[in-house]
Amino acid sequence: MTIISPPENRGMTELDRDRFKQILKVHALEVPAKDVGSIMQDFSNVLLNTPRLRNVVNSAENDKSKRLVLLSPDIHTIEDLKSRLSDDQQTKLAAVGQEQEGWRFVDHDLEIPYTYWTADQILRSILPDSTESPTAYEQVGHIAHMNLRDQYLAYKHVIGQVILDKSPTIETVVNKLETIDNTYRNFKMEVIAGKPEFIATTRENGCRFTFDFSKVYWNSRLHTEHERITETFKKGDLVCDAMAGVGPFAIPAARNKRCTVWVNDLNPASYDALKENVRLNKVSKYIKAFNMDAREFIRYSFSELINKSGTDSDGGNGPDAISNIGTPPPPSTFSHVVMNLPGTALEFLDAFRGVYFRHQDKFAAAAAAESQKNQGETSTSPEKTISELMPMIHCHCFSNDPDDKELDIKRRACQTMGIPINDDDPNGFVEFCKNSEAIYVRKVSPKKDMFCLTFRLPRKVAFENFELPSSSSSSSSSCNNNNNHQSSATSEEELKVEDKVDKVEVGTKRKEPPSPSMLEQQQEFNNKDLTSSPSLSGTGDSQTMNTDNAADTNSGEQPKDNKIEDVAAPENSVSTKKNRL
Repeated sequence: MTIISPPENRGMTELDRDRFKQILKVHALEVPAKDVGSIMQDFSNVLLNTPRLRNVVNSAENDKSKRLVLLSPDIHTIEDLKSRLSDDQQTKLAAVGQEQEGWRFVDHDLEIPYTYWTADQILRSILPDSTESPTAYEQVGHIAHMNLRDQYLAYKHVIGQVILDKSPTIETVVNKLETIDNTYRNFKMEVIAGKPEFIATTRENGCRFTFDFSKVYWNSRLHTEHERITETFKKGDLVCDAMAGVGPFAIPAARNKRCTVWVNDLNPASYDALKENVRLNKVSKYIKAFNMDAREFIRYSFSELINKSGTDSDGGNGPDAISNIGTPPPPSTFSHVVMNLPGTALEFLDAFRGVYFRHQDKFAAAAAAESQKNQGETSTSPEKTISELMPMIHCHCFSNDPDDKELDIKRRACQTMGIPINDDDPNGFVEFCKNSEAIYVRKVSPKKDMFCLTFRLPRKVAFENFELPSSSSSSSSSCNNNNNHQSSATSEEELKVEDKVDKVEVGTKRKEPPSPSMLEQQQEFNNKDLTSSPSLSGTGDSQTMNTDNAADTNSGEQPKDNKIEDVAAPENSVSTKKNRL
């Protein structure tokens, strides 16, 4: 195979396509058109064999009865040609030459335009270091998202234009300007080629997503993680997604598994996009959405759900769900909780401390009922029954511990949940390590990996007599400890989902964090919530994931008020993928 390269244009910062035009001088056999097939078969080893270049062209005189069969560039004379042929081939060539008229050995100038070269070839001929080129990008709908290193910034516009030229589905090329270090997990970007249009539409796991890429977080490299998590949900599960973003976990869970999902994101733009994606995918009866601080959302949603236990709207846990009338129903609890904020999600695990402190009696009654129902059989112990009612937590996080990243993650989780780091405590850290799993997701940078810590919420954490600090104090202290936090002191907005109605009703949004009394006032508003849905067991949608070399962290800003609005439903979409040209 013949390898050719474009002309070198070192230091070019403004793309001049004409300078990449090249003339390749080759020799050819001019033959009757009817003989082309046999020549291609019999003499394939001496023909021009270069990807995407035709080796049969029209004759110089445009004589339609003749064709030029191009030879390898290292064949310059008829003697060179004969020296490359086997005895059998030489016999065939001699016979053809005697019997056929019009066979000639001729020169030919093959013009190779700019459009022939790949982005990688073009950029290697431009950049100072020809051994590598920055052609990798993440594609989000029509947008190519690049993260150029400092040494390439002087060439950013020519790089962007080459990517735009060589990618038929790309209309906008952006470069990330900084790491993700704000509350809403978006980042500043600049358009380096194409039109400044940031509303992207993409498909993932059979669902359609539309959002403003400049205002929300989306990482198409995480599509396998989105799918992995949702595959752990069973049909009809009830899922809590505390940091949902635009819905890459929640929407597939609702659409593909018919799970009921309570979703939340602090970023108003993510929340608005989530509502639109609920409408586009026609899953409004399975989705209940909030615009709150994640910690407050966890406490509120757990309390709201379990307080409905035993009522007709508890999603299947009411009297009709049990066989013995008068037997207390099991408490309504989430099956899964997704916490997809890798930079700081571990710090939000304190939200689970004491989350069921005032409801031990409901769990004890459910365990006793289960034991009574299984009398005479191999029954489950009350402790196991209660443990199985606790949700599975899927907490995404980073670790750059050089020795043992998994142990580092589990230790930090225990510290946040108040579990003693004591190897001698059989019910503490050792037990947690045994019953939890830190699943590797991907490498974020050479020394930092992303994991998903999965564990069942320990009973001792859920039943602990523990009060979280007030919103303002926890917010300020967390901001001091971290440069970014999904802070409190933000607004709350709720989507009520009506049974058998494919629409989302938007509740009220407040600038101040909801106080306990405010949340009590909301309970009446929420009485007709998702739990009356055909499946009060929802799947979680965990949203935002981190960028390549930047931790997902947070620090704060307060969203503005939203109006009341209704949403209904359509379909359709584009695609998301990682590309290398």
